[in-house]
Amino acid sequence: MSKLSPDGSRLLASTLLGGYWEDYAESIDVDGSGNIYIAGTTRSNDFPTTSGAFDRTKNDQDAFVTKINRLATDLVYSTFLGG
Repeated sequence: MSKLSPDGSRLLASTLLGGYWEDYAESIDVDGSGNIYIAGTTRSNDFPTTSGAFDRTKNDQDAFVTKINRLATDLVYSTFLGG
């Protein structure tokens, strides 16, 4: 995931989200505070989840929802959603 300046001329942040297998970001949004929300699917057993996540147990293929802080330096929340 990379974050560009509003005019697209500068790279503000870049980070990797995922595990060792197949991970697909299917929807990305930014809230009014600049926090980044990513939803998609994963087959990675080591896809990152956070303490207090709704579901930390990955099945064969799961959906995920992840929140990253506005600076793209911290995984605020990440959970699986069934599978």
